[in-house]
Formats: sequence, structure tokens, C-alpha cells
Amino acid sequence: MSVKPVAHLPVGTVTSHIRILREQKVLLDSDLAALYGVTTNVLVQQSSVMPTAFPATSCFSSTPQSGKL
Repeated sequence: MSVKPVAHLPVGTVTSHIRILREQKVLLDSDLAALYGVTTNVLVQQSSVMPTAFPATSCFSSTPQSGKL
């Protein structure tokens, strides 16, 4: 199976989706998925299939108990 090369996104396109959450810059999975033209489910699935592309130190999950954005 061949892997498609990742297209580079313009910096302004990405930075417009960055939010501040608890004094940290974050990019929501829904925004990242939209930038790459895939569903959130596909993005989450790929994060478990390709852990080197999505290092654990840069990913986290929030829960309703975590609070609102």
C-alpha cells in the first residue's frame, strides 16, 4: 500500500484554527480533520494506527468533566 504525500497547508490556514485552552495552544481534532479533508473518525483512527505521526505528548482527550472550551 502506498502512502500519499502530505500536502503542506498555508500557515495562515492552520493558525486561524488554533485555540487557547488552559493557556495552551490547541488544534481540535474536528478542525484538523477539516483541514485535511477527512472525517474526525478517520483522523482519530489514524492516530492509533500511526502513533509516530501523532505522538502521545501532543494529543489528549477531553471529557465533559474537563470543562468547557
